[in-house]
Parts: sequence; C-alpha cells; structure tokens
Amino acid sequence: MFNEWATHNLNVYQLLEVFELVPSPSKEHEILYGILEGYERQHGDTMYALSFRWWDGWKDHVMNNPSAQERDVYLDQVKNHV
Repeated sequence: MFNEWATHNLNVYQLLEVFELVPSPSKEHEILYGILEGYERQHGDTMYALSFRWWDGWKDHVMNNPSAQERDVYLDQVKNHV
C-alpha cells in the first residue's frame, strides 16, 4: 500500500536535490554546457567514445524533448567542440 502511494506521490529528484547526490536532469544539462562552452581541444587530450543510442537517450533525459531548432543548435555546439 505504501509502495503504491510512494510511486505516485514521491519525486526522487526532489528528495535528493538538497543533498545533490543525484543531480537533476537540468543540473546535468547545465554542467555539460558549462564544460562544452569553455572547452578547446588540444593535442594530447583524451577523448572517449559513447554509443549514439546512449548519447541520444541522455539528451532526451536532460532536455525533455527540445524543439527541433534547440536540438540543431545543441548538436552544432557539440560538433564544433569535438
């Protein structure tokens, strides 16, 4: 009974937001944009590959299905920094 109530009435992000143990999707988005804005690729930098499926899922998670225009702007920023 409690489990059913909790599933429908408790938001885990709101509960943990105070402690920032699990950053909210908007905070993750803010952190990544902050990194990309100041990043300039240099010789010797280590780069990591991710699957497009993971990347696309993460974008949906943090951007809550942005408009096509917002998505294009975001992808252009990523392409310019890679």
